[in-house]
Amino acid sequence: ARLLSGRVVGEDGRPIAGASIELSITTPNGYSVTLPAWQTKSHEEGRFELSGLPELAFYMSVTAPSYMREGESDVRPDGAERLVVLCRGARVTGRVVRRGNSDLPASPTVRLIAAWGPVEAEVSAGKDGWFTVEAVRPATYTVIAWVEGWPAGESAPFTIEGSEDVEGVVVELPAGGGVRGVVLDAATRRPVAQATLAASGLHRDGRDPRQLEWILPSVSGQTDAQGRFQLDGLSPGTVVIEVSHGDYPGFRQSVEVQDGRVTDATILIESSGVIEGTFSIEDAGSRPLGEAQIFLTGETATVGLRTGKDGGFRYDAAASGSYVAQGLVESPGRLLCASQAIEVKAGESVRVDLVVRPDRRLHGRVHPVTGEEVSLWPTRTGAGTYLSVKPDANGEYEILGAPPGEYTIGMGGVSEVLSLPEG
Repeated sequence: ARLLSGRVVGEDGRPIAGASIELSITTPNGYSVTLPAWQTKSHEEGRFELSGLPELAFYMSVTAPSYMREGESDVRPDGAERLVVLCRGARVTGRVVRRGNSDLPASPTVRLIAAWGPVEAEVSAGKDGWFTVEAVRPATYTVIAWVEGWPAGESAPFTIEGSEDVEGVVVELPAGGGVRGVVLDAATRRPVAQATLAASGLHRDGRDPRQLEWILPSVSGQTDAQGRFQLDGLSPGTVVIEVSHGDYPGFRQSVEVQDGRVTDATILIESSGVIEGTFSIEDAGSRPLGEAQIFLTGETATVGLRTGKDGGFRYDAAASGSYVAQGLVESPGRLLCASQAIEVKAGESVRVDLVVRPDRRLHGRVHPVTGEEVSLWPTRTGAGTYLSVKPDANGEYEILGAPPGEYTIGMGGVSEVLSLPEG
């Protein structure tokens, strides 16, 4: 067991009492772990001490009120005295107001958003709308604020340089708009009841609202027996409405929302298509490949399935469009694969039988054996799919079923181009 000690001071060299010191490690699966014995606070002279530590490489985080967080990797309890210098952060103050100078219905939630996207801080404003954010590091920011059930507002962007305070930031909550309409089956024009809708606004710089779910609140609702819906409290601008229903694939539609007005919209959703088939290998006949991986890659997403014991698979919620169906079976040193392009239409079933061709064989050996995978990908974009296999204990590998074409094969930063002929 080892010792980690030191002092926490400000830029002027004065000690900082009450600073929080926390050590953590990252587990192999990516989780950050800390223990109470790895945490302490600095004393009046800024000193801190953690004893009885294991001989590990830690990440050390030091925080104190009004100061920016300081972090350091690969900190080891070697007994050496450490000096941690904290820089005072800026203070951002402002007010959330409602358009028309009317009272706020509740205390707003305020989030300070850096220009590149992450949430820097979140605080609750007072009932009068005033807020303060402490210890803000230099960057360009906007402030987003909202009250539950009301549309979000956003401040003008501002830049912090050094530790200069920013005052007078104003976030105006718009009156908001709404969307009302009906969800219909695109083929029959019959209303779709009990469909779930979620509306998210596009951010000012055009980012996808799904990338901002942790920044902006969304508004949700459900259609009635006649397929009708109304979503209120939406921020003005482009709003994306996502529709989901057990009998239909997911659907998204953009609507322009105007402040203080309700926009009418008709949403047509297509019935799901069905993709079904089998996965087998030409091995003295046709042998089904059970418990194999199946990937259905569409224009916007990839769905993963597994075959049954008979090699069969089925997907009932496919949106219309183009897909690549791919089957994979991996074992040490060996990869079986087959793929096929298909087209899916709304309400129709498409059958695809994926067959591994053993005569399409790529094999080799790596030396030394490092445990890295051998990767194979098409030289031309869109000409095929990415494949990888981990060599066995002897460094040998083989890929069966890769379609003919020109590929790049590589491992550990070394690669070469090769052609796979037919058969």
